[in-house]
Amino acid sequence: MNPPNRSNSYQSYILRCWEERSTQQDQPGVWRFSLEDVRTGRLMGFATLEAMVTYVQNKLAPTNK
Repeated sequence: MNPPNRSNSYQSYILRCWEERSTQQDQPGVWRFSLEDVRTGRLMGFATLEAMVTYVQNKLAPTNK
């Protein structure tokens, strides 16, 4: 198996997910997400799963050249 191409067509992230628990016992916790770019170390935080997925979709969308 050949190593992946390290060009702009290759993205690698570490995904972290954690639950922030509510201070109210009767309220559910809220899930938070972060992505760390493996190549640059840049860390991006997201308040919702939808926001994280939108970010990834935008990063992977073909550019108009």
